[in-house]
Amino acid sequence: QGLTLSKHPDEPVAVPEGTRLEEYTLSYKTRDENGDQVAQQATVTVGFAGDRVYIQGMCAFLPESWIEGQLVNGQLVLDLPQYMGTYDDEYQIAYPIYLNGFDLQTGLLERQVTLDYDPATRVFSNQSMPMGYGINKTGYLNVQDIYEVVLEPVQNFIIGDVNNDGRVTIADVTDLINYLLSGDATAINLAAADVDGDGRCNIGDVTELINILLTN
Repeated sequence: QGLTLSKHPDEPVAVPEGTRLEEYTLSYKTRDENGDQVAQQATVTVGFAGDRVYIQGMCAFLPESWIEGQLVNGQLVLDLPQYMGTYDDEYQIAYPIYLNGFDLQTGLLERQVTLDYDPATRVFSNQSMPMGYGINKTGYLNVQDIYEVVLEPVQNFIIGDVNNDGRVTIADVTDLINYLLSGDATAINLAAADVDGDGRCNIGDVTELINILLTN
């Protein structure tokens, strides 16, 4: 059971240097030992590096593991299965753990799971397709299934309020330009400066911020 043959051993996801990390709240539903659906919540870390998004802590029994996805047309696309690491249980048996997705109607494995992404609120959500943590790549013998996943940023701030003064003004444009020229982020909120929500701070955010000021 759980046998996997491959040419190369699976490697866990590695987060590149320079990835912007944020604290997020993970909400989801799962089933308890009686098969009843229960709501759960946890704190996770989300990393943004261009159009790549990294999430750490989704699997409670592998809190250090990361999964990786790509932002495409307003959705976070997770290619599956993803190897998350090895879990050692109380009997000293090592289980490789994979993130899988499956169709509720057929039970068949999905090769991708998508979460909708709102760049204004920076919230990720999936209300339809379930995911699961399994001990092999087929999705068989899932350890835990999770449904109705929502990821919300813990820190509340105004998008475009680069200098954290509670308002979006021309001063935020100036501070963002100064950051782009100097690389000094000590006086700004990088998450708020990512105005277009693509995970990077660049000239496109300056343009988007000016558009916000002109239309408000």
